[in-house]
Amino acid sequence: MLEGLLTAGQRYVLDQLLEVPAGARVSDLGRWRKGVTPRASGPTIIKVLDQVAEIGNLGLANLGAEALVPPRRLGELAKYGMRADASALRRHPDGRRLATLLAMVRHLEGKSVDDTLELLDLLMATELVNKAQNASDKEKVRKHPKLAKASARLAVAVQALFASDGWGGPEEEVRVAEVWEAIEAVVSRADLRAALVVVNDSVLPADAADPDDWRAELVGRYTTVSGLLKVLPGVIVFGANAEGTPVLEAMKALPGVLAYRSRLPAPLIPGRLIDAGVVNGPWKRLVFGHPVRAGASVSRHAYALCVLERFWRALKRREIYAEASTRWRNPQAELLEGAQWEAVRTEALTALSLPSDPDRLLAEHARTLDAALGVAVVLGKIRADMRR
Repeated sequence: MLEGLLTAGQRYVLDQLLEVPAGARVSDLGRWRKGVTPRASGPTIIKVLDQVAEIGNLGLANLGAEALVPPRRLGELAKYGMRADASALRRHPDGRRLATLLAMVRHLEGKSVDDTLELLDLLMATELVNKAQNASDKEKVRKHPKLAKASARLAVAVQALFASDGWGGPEEEVRVAEVWEAIEAVVSRADLRAALVVVNDSVLPADAADPDDWRAELVGRYTTVSGLLKVLPGVIVFGANAEGTPVLEAMKALPGVLAYRSRLPAPLIPGRLIDAGVVNGPWKRLVFGHPVRAGASVSRHAYALCVLERFWRALKRREIYAEASTRWRNPQAELLEGAQWEAVRTEALTALSLPSDPDRLLAEHARTLDAALGVAVVLGKIRADMRR
C-alpha cells in the first residue's frame, strides 16, 4: 500500500539508503539510526541539523503516508526497521521493504528534529542562561563590598551637603568652597571621585527601565550560538500562533541580519535591519544602548541573543512549534474537529467531568482568578508598607 505512494526515483533513493557509499563505513540509514553523540553545544546542533536537512531533502514528507496508514502501524514498521539490519531488510519483498524504509525515514525525520530541539533546549538552559545567571550573581557578589564602601563615602558627602543648608542667615548664600571644606573634613575629593566611578559602573541610571542583569553575560556567549543561528531557521519548518508569530518572523530573518556586512564598528549594525518590536524589557538597553546610540545603530550580538531567548521561551510554551517533530509540535494539531469531535464529545466531557456548556465553568474560574488577584494586590501593598 505504502509503496504505491512512491515514484520510481523515490524507490531507488530508499533502496540506496541500505548501501554503503564508496569510502564510507556504514550506510546513510545506519548513520542516521546511530545519530549524533548528544552534547549541548553549537557544533553538535549543527551536525544534527545537517542530518535533518539530509532526510528532508529526500522529499518524502508530503506523500500522505499518515493519512493512508494508521499511525500505530507506521510506528510498528519504523520500530521494526530501526532494529533490523540491512541484510534482513534487503531480503524482504519490494512492497514490505519499501514500506518499512518509508516508515523509518518518516520516523527518523521526526526524531532528528526532536533531537535538535532537545539539544537547543539543553544548550539554552544549562550552557547559556544558567551560566549567564551564575556569572551575573558572582559579579554582583564581587562588586558588593566595593559598592557598599563607595556608597558610604557618597552618603557622608551628601550629609555634609544637607548640613550646609543651615549655615549663615536667611539672606546669606553659602559659598561652594565652604561646602567642599566641610565635605573634605570627612572624606577626600579623590575618594569621592573614585566612589562615584564605582557607583556609576555598578548601578543603572535612575531613568533606566529595567536592569540588564544576566542578559549582559549572555551576550558575551554570542559565539556559542552564532553558527547554529545561521542555519536553524532554514532547516526546520516552524509554525506559530498569534503570540509567537512576531518572534518566529524575527528568527527567520536572523540569518540575513548576521550575514550583513556593516561599515559600523563591530558589533553594531543599522537599526533598520531588525524588528524593534521583539526587543522587550531589559534587552532594550543592550540592543539599542543607553542612551540610544547615534544614528540608531544597534548591537548585532545583543539582538541575536534577544531573539534566540524569546524564540526558546516561545518554543517551550508551544507558541512556536515544529510540525515535523513529535515532542515539539503544535499541541492543537491532535484536537478533534467537526464530526470526529461530535462522535466522542459526550464520552470525553463525562470522563473529564466537564459541562457541555463552558460559559458557566469559565465564569466561575474568572471569579476565582479575580479574587486571587485581589488578595495578591493587598499583600503587595502590605509588604510595601512594611519596607518603609
